[in-house]
Amino acid sequence: MKVGEIVDHYRDVSEELTRYGFGVEQRAALLGKSPSTLKHFGGDADKRHWRLISAEDLDRLREKAVELYWEAAADPYRVEQGAAAKVAGDHSYITPTFIALDTHGSARLRHPHPIRCQEVADVHLGSVIDTHGVTQKVAWDSEAAFRSNWRRLVTEVLSERSEADVEDVCEEIAKAAGVCRYSLFRVALEYQRWNLQPTPMMILGVASLRREA
Repeated sequence: MKVGEIVDHYRDVSEELTRYGFGVEQRAALLGKSPSTLKHFGGDADKRHWRLISAEDLDRLREKAVELYWEAAADPYRVEQGAAAKVAGDHSYITPTFIALDTHGSARLRHPHPIRCQEVADVHLGSVIDTHGVTQKVAWDSEAAFRSNWRRLVTEVLSERSEADVEDVCEEIAKAAGVCRYSLFRVALEYQRWNLQPTPMMILGVASLRREA
């Protein structure tokens, strides 16, 4: 991504966060920076106080925006439990729910959309089950399968290099895939607004980084 594209994407992510009620003060707290610094990130590159946001910070903001999008997407499906359950402290919901598990079988997300659960399961090298514990096979088309493969490969490479600096590994993955570091975690998003579709060549590039490859 060129500098102007990074700034435009930052502004777009910020606007989405604001739309979901996550304001500048909350965004600043998430990044551990001042609100004025965030303002400089969104300014014109030729202005005196402009600063380029780091890829890592942009990833964190985008991840939060995607999380809030999927939370909002689940709202129409939620039906509150009855009064007795609330008195007992049960504030869960009755809803057609899928559960994303991590590699150890622990629940990472409950959500009515299986695609979102598959996305979360992939980045934790897990699987998707329903509320009866039955493993769900999400119906993939070829492009969705590439996205799932990509997410798992990236997680595997990061896990294999856990002793290394995360940013160094991210740069290595981006280089192997032929993408900009700022674009790396847009690849294979199920939130289509920012998704970049991985290609077979990109997947082969990342697969070549596997230590057992």
